[in-house]
Amino acid sequence: MHCVPALTSCAGMALWSTPAGAHAGERGQIMLLPTGFYMLGGVLAVLASVILVGSMPALARWKVRVLEFSFSGTWAGWKSLPSILSLALLSVLVLAGLSGPGDPISNPLPGFIWSLWWVGFTLLCLLFGNLWPLFNPWTGLLQVITATMGRYRPPLCYPVWLGHW
Repeated sequence: MHCVPALTSCAGMALWSTPAGAHAGERGQIMLLPTGFYMLGGVLAVLASVILVGSMPALARWKVRVLEFSFSGTWAGWKSLPSILSLALLSVLVLAGLSGPGDPISNPLPGFIWSLWWVGFTLLCLLFGNLWPLFNPWTGLLQVITATMGRYRPPLCYPVWLGHW
């Protein structure tokens, strides 16, 4: 029953929240192409994703080797270094997003997320394998906490009764 305080806290925060002005902006963004081109591009991207996911069982027979990163025999701190650096980058970007200009063209956060992260990191994963365990910003932080405090027990836990939901 150690989840009861966490669930009570979450329920309290949900009741205390106020409405958000979602998708409000100072000025509208003008699309440079006709809307039909954007819709066609979105449909083709979803279609390509469905075809790729549907063909995964056939692709699994090719036994494609995925690049795996191993830090065995080296200093254990090297394993968390990419994660710590990505946490630092994430922190700087969030700070820039919150305190920077409201214009999405001038603020580095939207450009980084939409261009470098969603497109660039996805392409890097396609070329080099699953890089997320290496650059996940939270695993390095957890390793630092575990190294300084010993065994770490999370303050929140996922309720078992929710199952896979």
